[in-house]
This record gives sequence, C-alpha cells and structure tokens, in this order.
Amino acid sequence: MAEPAQADQFRVPLLDGSDGIGQVIEIGEDGLFVLLSSDRHGDAGSVPVPLSRVLALLRIPADPLASGQWGITGFDMIPETRKIWPHDLFWPDLPLTDPAIVEAFLSACHGLFPWDGFPDKGLFDRMLAAGRDRPAQAVLGSG
Repeated sequence: MAEPAQADQFRVPLLDGSDGIGQVIEIGEDGLFVLLSSDRHGDAGSVPVPLSRVLALLRIPADPLASGQWGITGFDMIPETRKIWPHDLFWPDLPLTDPAIVEAFLSACHGLFPWDGFPDKGLFDRMLAAGRDRPAQAVLGSG
C-alpha cells in the first residue's frame, strides 16, 4: 500500500457498515495529524470538507492508512483548521489516538455507539475540536 500524503481523504469504518470521513492535515515522523468530519462517505469520491463539518483534530498512527485498513479515497483541499486549532506545532503534546478509538468516536457521532460507552465517560467530549458541540445524533448509554 502507498504511504499516506498530506490532503489525502480516507474512509473510517463505522459500526453500521458505512464509512466516516477523515483527512490528513500534516505528516509527522511518528504519526499523522488528521481531521474527522461529521459527514459520512458517499460514492462521489473526495470532496472538500467544510470547516463547519470538522468534529475532531487528532494525531493517529499511519498504520491504518498505510495498510489499507482505512482506504484512501483521493485528496482535496484542506480546510483552514488553524481557525479551530491555532497551534504552531501539532506533535509535542498531542498523544496518538488508537484507531479503534477513532472508529468508536465516529460511530458515536452518528448514534451507532454510546457517547459515554467507555469507562472514561468524558473521552469523546475531550476529542471534539475546540468550539464543537456533541453531535445531535450522539446517544448516551443507559448506565
């Protein structure tokens, strides 16, 4: 498989068999800085992600893209994420987010997994980009 590149868009599998959308913003030596969109992937291929649809900005390992686990669908313009992430450097203090957590987060954003389904009930709230509210589709678990 090809190595991911800046501006690549990719599919993130959701629990119902559909796919969420991610995009590579920056490549570092030990991970990728990516955005996660509130949209699901359609059949039209890559389209620009509007800044208003960015849910999260995370650092992830390159493995899911490099291995093809998360398929790269093309590339497109990167939204002006600095408006919601004004830092100069993405890498020093930003931990890697496990791909399984990313898949659960996007599934929870679409109401397919409980928003508070992990022992750390506030995990997904902290993953949201600055100024982003919990998605309307998100559902809380019963316990």
